[in-house]
Amino acid sequence: MADQILVFKNGERVITELQEVFEGEEENKRGVCLLMTNPYILELVGGDDPNSAMDLQVKFSKWCPYSVDYQFRIPYDAVLAIGEPDTGLDQAYRSKIESLVAAQQAGRTDENPLEGWAQGEMNPNMEAQLADIKDVSAADNPTAGVAGNTSEHPIAEPFEVVEESAETSEV
Repeated sequence: MADQILVFKNGERVITELQEVFEGEEENKRGVCLLMTNPYILELVGGDDPNSAMDLQVKFSKWCPYSVDYQFRIPYDAVLAIGEPDTGLDQAYRSKIESLVAAQQAGRTDENPLEGWAQGEMNPNMEAQLADIKDVSAADNPTAGVAGNTSEHPIAEPFEVVEESAETSEV
């Protein structure tokens, strides 16, 4: 697998292990889509020194943070450009992925892939998701989304319950 930087048409920049998915064999072989493994969004953020305009750092953010998947198929036409990452950036990405894989392997067994989590209990990712929501919305108790209290949501209204009649009509 080759680490690549993708620039999507929406402007997102992603570093990922990139492969092409093919269909058919030999002469009939044709590309179907691209396969991203462990994609992370790249963002430039200011450094610790507010007086230095030249001090920028790269921030990695999981591309699809609420999915348990680590591989994503994307159509060719969603991508504007593909390029090789800088050596330092590639090394930082590799170490991030290696630590992620090591943490996943340390916390999982073949018998229970989500050890410590049972049906009906809080999802292990819930705290991180709630922290993300709080950072973005500055709300202590979200009214929608993860662990949202929909009874306090400003536009959420329960659906009207209508009893079914014996007659139905086609539109």
